[in-house]
Amino acid sequence: MKLLISPHNDDEALFAAFTILRERPLVFIVTDSIRQNGRGITANERRNESIAAMTVLGAEVEFMGIPDAALNAQDFNRRISEFIGAFGPFDHIYAPAFEVDGNVDHNIIAEHKFDTPVTRYLTYTKAGKSRSEKVVPFENNWPLIKLKALACYKSQILEPSTRDHFLRDQYEYYAA
Repeated sequence: MKLLISPHNDDEALFAAFTILRERPLVFIVTDSIRQNGRGITANERRNESIAAMTVLGAEVEFMGIPDAALNAQDFNRRISEFIGAFGPFDHIYAPAFEVDGNVDHNIIAEHKFDTPVTRYLTYTKAGKSRSEKVVPFENNWPLIKLKALACYKSQILEPSTRDHFLRDQYEYYAA
């Protein structure tokens, strides 16, 4: 069985939809969105959006439930080991790559050392969406399926601070 680790609700569809469509991993979302509560966006709303998007992509999803404002390496390392013990073993893991000037939560997960082969996918840095020569392959209709999955994240599309992530090109990349 394969596992895809997503730091936040929506990273799985934004940066790894083609991997999910090809590999059919269990999708594991690490954080619950607490930072956006002040904008009227709840963690439960974000979870429901991920459940709907993963239904479109044909994947099962589980939630670790760490508040995004409280994610730290020690807690993540302990809890991911417990999760893998409960749901594994996994023969391959997809996780975010460490990126200079990248999202701090993504980088906490990227620094974890797994005992299983890992493919690292790119997300974004302060300069914008990350790219590499390793474009994730996709079938002809997969961009349309990805767009349908992305449309499930209404709270993020309507939120000015996150909207740009949904308007970028839809190519996905693995770390070189």
